[in-house]
Amino acid sequence: MDDEVKNLLKKNLEVGEESLRVLRKLYHDVWWRSFFGFAKWVIIVVLFVVGFLQLQPLIGPFLDNYQNILKLFEQVNTPLKNK
Repeated sequence: MDDEVKNLLKKNLEVGEESLRVLRKLYHDVWWRSFFGFAKWVIIVVLFVVGFLQLQPLIGPFLDNYQNILKLFEQVNTPLKNK
């Protein structure tokens, strides 16, 4: 009986150690997935900001023209509103 209990305890210890190894691997996998998920979004945001800053000189004149067109429509509509 004593040998049977020792064998069961030994098997239980081996299974527990194997479970601990699997859990550690899962923990590291989850940590790396979180890290790279965060890094992916940082890279996307940085690329978006850099792209916007690079295109700003090209977009500026178009925005100025758009604002001028809006002012023109506002001036055209103002006499109509007064009537």
